[in-house]
Amino acid sequence: MTAAVVRSGGLAVELAGPAPLPPRVALFAAGLSRLLPAPAGGPGTPLRLEVVRDAGALAAARSRFERGTLPVGGLLGALPQNGHVQVRLADDGDTVLLRWTDAGLLEARRHSGRAVLHAETPAPHLTWMLCYLTATTFARAGLCHAVHGSVVRLAGRNVMVVGGSSSGKTTLSLLLVEGGAELVTEDVTYVDPAGRFLPVLLRDYLTVRAGTYAAMRDFFADRLGGSLDGAFPTDLPPEELYALGRAGQRMVPIAALTGDPAGRDRPEPVDLTLLPDVSPRHTGVRLEPATVAGANALIAGSLPRLMLDWVGELLPPDAPGPAAAGGPLPPGHPVLHVRLGLDHRAHRAELLTALTAPTPA
Repeated sequence: MTAAVVRSGGLAVELAGPAPLPPRVALFAAGLSRLLPAPAGGPGTPLRLEVVRDAGALAAARSRFERGTLPVGGLLGALPQNGHVQVRLADDGDTVLLRWTDAGLLEARRHSGRAVLHAETPAPHLTWMLCYLTATTFARAGLCHAVHGSVVRLAGRNVMVVGGSSSGKTTLSLLLVEGGAELVTEDVTYVDPAGRFLPVLLRDYLTVRAGTYAAMRDFFADRLGGSLDGAFPTDLPPEELYALGRAGQRMVPIAALTGDPAGRDRPEPVDLTLLPDVSPRHTGVRLEPATVAGANALIAGSLPRLMLDWVGELLPPDAPGPAAAGGPLPPGHPVLHVRLGLDHRAHRAELLTALTAPTPA
């Protein structure tokens, strides 16, 4: 059994599992320790996340899940029940079982301070789930920000792409990757109050929607070594493909698209933040200045509050609660609205020129 411990404020999260822990988990734990404020004395209220790879334990957890009941009412009853996440309450009415596609079953008695992840084999989501739960624990206490967005490294600068669901984050990020940028983080990025982020790519895949695939079909074919037409609906007009949203999405391995970038365990500054808006209402590409206050407000609402609160269900009753925290982007930080039409690829060179100029405008 190996373990990595992250401490900050009045919290301590221990990640434990069979040796060795996934390399990115150890890298992430080391980097998160540098990103977070120093511990506030004492060992901190503990949360232990333990990975178990045992066929018998997994079978028993699956049986408890199948016998469990759907939670009704309250926070657990509000959790999403979809193809990726399913939640059950065990027979005792107090043990929560959360099944996450391809990761396994997360089992925790509420407010016990301990959760067990019964890992599936293989488990492509395992690293992401461990790191997500760890960092979101500290985000809930206001010690860092969990940002619904990605970071790409473009011409030596870290560019964060932030937005709500269906805003065009993946489309804009991939457009920049096609133009030579490196994908550094994907989907969730952890940022401290000084505007520094943790440059560790946690996921092995990214979620691509039908509209993005249709607009960038030859990019995917080139990077993946073949067409994915059979995996996506492609016989609809572009406007209807984008309107499919989650119904038309598929998972694509990140390494095939961008290589497997080496993570770094030292925080780096966010140099520029982009707020995408991909829509058939727009044509071409248009960049407009945005305010730091507006970007921070968007960041505050971009990660579902429900997930932050659900992490609180695992913590002991005396754990530090949600803290009022300002946004992660400091005054004077450059922020741009990027409005893209469905013909965005035809304007990629224009976009790259604008973003790599000394002062984007």
